[in-house]
Amino acid sequence: MLAAPFAAIPAGQGRDDMRVDRRKDPRRRAAVDVAIALAELNASWGDYERALEHLRAADELASGALAHRFTAERDEWAARPQATSLT
Repeated sequence: MLAAPFAAIPAGQGRDDMRVDRRKDPRRRAAVDVAIALAELNASWGDYERALEHLRAADELASGALAHRFTAERDEWAARPQATSLT
């Protein structure tokens, strides 16, 4: 059933056109920016697990476009031990 993934693409538009439209959507860009900011904030607090969750969310919102840009951070955070709970 190959038709299902292409059903959301309007007639006359290809996947490249949809990718450009996603990048121009201000709400999506804001959501990506917030997720990245939360990732960096959590990493600064030593909560690397949560930082990685936010980084994955940002990458998902950006349709995988961020994976290569944050490889160093992701690898560094994944290698760090988790901070102990404050409670």
